[in-house]
Amino acid sequence: MEVIVGNLQLYHIQTGFSEIYKQIHDANISVLGEVSKLYPDTHIIFYEVYGDLALLHETDNLLSTFFKSFEIVEGKSPVNSSPINNKPKIRADKKEVPLSVSSLSLVSVDDPDGIPDTSGETILKINYPVTRDVFHQLNEKFTVIADVVDCDPENLLEKQLYDRINKLDTLSKILLIKVLRGDAICG
Repeated sequence: MEVIVGNLQLYHIQTGFSEIYKQIHDANISVLGEVSKLYPDTHIIFYEVYGDLALLHETDNLLSTFFKSFEIVEGKSPVNSSPINNKPKIRADKKEVPLSVSSLSLVSVDDPDGIPDTSGETILKINYPVTRDVFHQLNEKFTVIADVVDCDPENLLEKQLYDRINKLDTLSKILLIKVLRGDAICG
């Protein structure tokens, strides 16, 4: 029997998501655990297993804890086993086999329009400052990585002007509070 696992990229840091490296690594480990349970004594062929920070020795040690017999092959993988932004599959005897492990969606957004409608196992990286209210609202649906700015109104003038701004326009709210308080806007 031939089992192929591809595109795991162990020891890889996703751009913009270094804060959650452990969760990404754990998701990859869950794929290895699932494959080792399904095919305990089978020779496993890995494609694209090395991530950016992978050391040959460390990767071999990790794989040998799960598999008695394996090989790492250079070249493009015929199957995508990554649990990151993908439903992981392996190829066993030339047939794709879906794995029953959780996938992890990583979404990076530059403006509020880029926020997805779906939730679930989604980690949302927001590349602009957000208010505490918006952070908590998004955190109900997603795991959120963001720069949270405290811009709660401190007096009546701030509150009246703040309340006139559209509830979703967090950048305008942050800018208003910074201007009213004389804080630096850039830098």
